Parts: sequence; C-alpha cells; structure tokens
Amino acid sequence: MSIKYDSDVGDKIVSGVKDAGTTIKSEIASKIASDYSALTGVGLFASQISAITSAANEIASSFESFSSVIEENKSAWRQVVQETTEETQEFSEDVESGTDSGVSSASPGGRRSIGGSSGSSGGSSGGNNSSGGNNSEIEKVNKGKKIKVEEVKEFLTKIDSSLVPILLQKINKLANGQDLLDLLTDTSKSDILTTILKNILGDTTNEQISVDTDTKSIQKIILDKVNTEGVDITTEEGKSKVQKTILEKLKVQVDESAWNKLLYGDNTVKVEALDGTWIVAKTKYDTQSYVSYISKNGVKQNSNVSEWGDSCLAFAEAHTYDLYNGTQTSGASAASYSRSTSFKTYLNDSKEETLATIYDEVMNGRPVVLQVNGNKQGTSRHFVTVVGFKEGVTSASSLKETDLLIIDSWDGQLERMDTSSSRFMTNGKQCGKTYSGYYLRIFK
Repeated sequence: MSIKYDSDVGDKIVSGVKDAGTTIKSEIASKIASDYSALTGVGLFASQISAITSAANEIASSFESFSSVIEENKSAWRQVVQETTEETQEFSEDVESGTDSGVSSASPGGRRSIGGSSGSSGGSSGGNNSSGGNNSEIEKVNKGKKIKVEEVKEFLTKIDSSLVPILLQKINKLANGQDLLDLLTDTSKSDILTTILKNILGDTTNEQISVDTDTKSIQKIILDKVNTEGVDITTEEGKSKVQKTILEKLKVQVDESAWNKLLYGDNTVKVEALDGTWIVAKTKYDTQSYVSYISKNGVKQNSNVSEWGDSCLAFAEAHTYDLYNGTQTSGASAASYSRSTSFKTYLNDSKEETLATIYDEVMNGRPVVLQVNGNKQGTSRHFVTVVGFKEGVTSASSLKETDLLIIDSWDGQLERMDTSSSRFMTNGKQCGKTYSGYYLRIFK
C-alpha cells in the first residue's frame, strides 16, 4: 500500500491537535471556576487544584508543540513513497557493487546488538564482492508487489555464499534496532524477519505475517548459509558461535573486551597466569593481589602445621570470603572458622552437576570452596578455593575439573588442576566420609 501525502488531511490534523489542546485547557479552567469556586474561596484543596491547572497548561503546551512538529515536517511526508522506492533500488545497487553502508558497530554490552535503524548510515563494513554470485535473483526487486513466503524462501535458497554478507547487511539496516542474532534464532521473531525480507524484495504492504513452519524455516535457510550446520542454537555456546560467524560474514571489527563480555558476562575478568589464560570471578579483591597478601601474611594452612593442621576448610572459606568481599582475614581468625556462617553446603553425587554449579557461581562473580584429595590416593580430603577456569569454556556442560584454577589453602598458591601433581575432585565415599556426594561450600 502506497503512502501518499494529502495536504487537506495534513492541515486538518494540525488544526485538530491545536483545538484539542485549547479545549482541554479551557474545559478544566471552566470546571475550576464554576464547580469548585466555593472550595477555592475558603482555601480547600488549593494545592491540588493548582496542580491540576498546571497539568492542564502542560498538556495544552504539548499539543501545541506536537502540532508545530507536524506543521514543520509535512514536507517529509511527501518523501515516504520516494524513499521506499530508493531503498529497494539501493539494494540492487549494493548487490552489484558488493558494498553497503548500513552496518553499525557492535554494542559493548551483553549479547552483541548489531541492528541499526532503518535507513541509518554507518561506517562501511566492506562486504564481499558479489562477482560469481547469482545476481539476477537478487535484482528481482518487485516494487509494490505482494511477495509470498514461498517466494522469499526461493530467493534465499538461490543466494550463494558470496552474497550472504550483503543480505545480512541489508537485514541489519532494516532491523530497526532488533538484535540480528535474535532475528535469526528466535522463532518468535520469524515474522519480523520475513517482513524485512519482503521489504528487501520490494513488498511494501507491511502485512503482519503469522509465525508458522514456513516462516521459521526461513531462519534455518539463512543460518545454513552462514555455515552453522551442526551448531545447537538452543545453547549459549551455540548462539555465540552463530554470532561470531555473522560478525565475520559482515566483516565487523569486534572489540576484544566486548567479545569477552558476550561470552563471559559482566562478573568475570580475563587473567594471564601460570602459562595460561583464565576466566576468573570478578571479585572485590583482585585474585593475584590477594595471593600476594596470603604469602606475605601467612594466611595459609602450612604456616603453623601443629596449630592449623586440620583447618584447610577454614582457610579455604577465609580465602573465598576475602576475595568476594574485599577483606583481609588474619591467620588466627581464619583458623577459627570465623567465615563459616556466610556459606552453605552443597552435596551432589553427580560430578557434572557439581561442575555446572561451580561454573554458574564463577560466572556470577563468586569463588567456591571445593573438596579435593588430601593425599595422592584420594582417600583423605582437603579444601581449596576455585577462582576460575580456562578461557574457551563457555558453558556449564563443557567445564571439566582439569579446567579449574584454584587457590590451595595449604600453601596459598594459585594453582591449575590439569597437571600430574594437581589436586583432583573427590566425593565423600572416596574420602571415607558418611556422605556420598561431591562437596562444595557456596555463598548463601
């Protein structure tokens, strides 16, 4: 449906808006003068009535301002049909040249949002040249024609890989702030995606499209085009892979910190230590600085074996507490289990579920006390503080015990759990205890 500017209609809207503001203002003033004159005369409800009068004036001013905006922008109405035509034509030109100017830079927070407003312009993203692609299919821009879902699907299946960046750029440009990844993976938004694709093909009806098997399959076609076959998009790890692929296709320069934030959230930091890169809980006390504090002040079990020989849990809790809260527990108070009231016990027979809990806690910025082996055979228990895990672990299900980074309560050292001499997880039965599961102490 074409949108045409009608000067008579436009003038009537401007006039109507002005009249509405004036009417509201006069009606309220009249009511106050007549119906409430007795009350105002004796000072009752004076402040309330004054507030109502002030509000009426503000409403009237808003109507006047609104009408002025309409008056000033009437000329822009005449451009709607022309701009719609130019948008569809522009896409054909983009395909021929292999460029597009509508990709906005990746946002720094949460999942990357790379959707720009329709018609907005940004820095050139340098899409692939379209030579060798099936240009004739994309050049079929049918201005004003109703496009069926089947035609959109047919259009997508005939686009080769060299034209995928151009298509993604165009979707991005018309996405009106929608997250591009959501448009491609969230089935509840398949109708929005189809509407955008119909716009690209020249359908200006803007009809609402029902979400059905056909429209959802459009998302799958596009994902297949960006080589996401075999990726489970129902998981965060899968979505991250899809997002990275899309960004690579769009040739968007991804800021390292923004990408880390996408993968690991706001509550972790990346740390270089022990010949590796680690994702560590973002605590009030910096992990490496705290390890230095432990060393200098003897806040560790082996400082005085005779006195603190059985206090590994107390020290592990003290280390975990201090990191999270930014405090500095002394050796003597650590041995007294003074921090125990801040924790609760977690027991689970499943190592996988226990590791998943550790992952969730670290991702939320909270270190964890973990039970590990106390001797080489694993028949006695010991407690350490888990502060993080290896870079590259992006889901709870993929975390292994050999990925963990710990502070050992015995010597206060930062240690990795993937060497031949490393600590390893033990359950209650292995340690000869009455409980059977893997043991954690986590914040309440």
